Amino acid sequence: FAPTRLPSIDALADAFCVCDNWYSEVPGPTQPNRLYMHAATSAGYALNDWSHIFDFRTIYNSLEDAGCTWATYDFDQNEVQEFSQVNTQKACFRDFATLFASDVESNKLPNYSFVIPRFLSAQQPANSQHPPQDARYGDNFIADAYDALRANAGLWQKSALIVLYDEHGGLYDHVIPPSDNIPNPDGINSPPPGVTVSWAPKFAFDRLGFRVPAIIASPWVAKGKVDSTRYQHTSVLATLKALFGLSSFLPKRD
Repeated sequence: FAPTRLPSIDALADAFCVCDNWYSEVPGPTQPNRLYMHAATSAGYALNDWSHIFDFRTIYNSLEDAGCTWATYDFDQNEVQEFSQVNTQKACFRDFATLFASDVESNKLPNYSFVIPRFLSAQQPANSQHPPQDARYGDNFIADAYDALRANAGLWQKSALIVLYDEHGGLYDHVIPPSDNIPNPDGINSPPPGVTVSWAPKFAFDRLGFRVPAIIASPWVAKGKVDSTRYQHTSVLATLKALFGLSSFLPKRD
């Protein structure tokens, strides 16, 4: 896209840090990669199954154990609701449109927030930038999150906004996904026990997925920086462990 077509993410890229070597965890679709974002494993799932409930620990359990706060902000679909160990905590599941900016303004933003775009085009267009949706709605969504944070100067000075995509969207990339030192997180291969559908791929979770766009916007990063360190989605979880002194709480990918 030309810079003028997606001005918000282009401005963040110029003003803050672009990561050009960030990989998804699974060479597969949305849900497995999002499971890794929350729990450092997909429990053997390499396909989407939005009806399945997962009963294992997440980053949110570990934050709670350390006395930290968390919340998710969404519009409609929220995959964190599929984790049985946290999905009963209604106060932690918040509406982005009505609560995110007000929580920032009133200094009620939790220690860690996971912000989820609108998936479904019902009353309003989806803003997830998932094809075939218009990518400009997602650019506006990124701007809304950033502008809300910048409106509270004190909170912004101790914040980092990570703009990340769960998977590569089927677009070609010339960089081969890494397979060195990529452990299967819990020894469960795809398809996992109980999954018998014919389209479940055979996969040992021993390599990463393709690169994805990633931007870190924060007063703590250098202006116009390009970081070519190899990162993956669970790098966020590893950072949270270091930042908040969390225990070793998840499988081998965190």
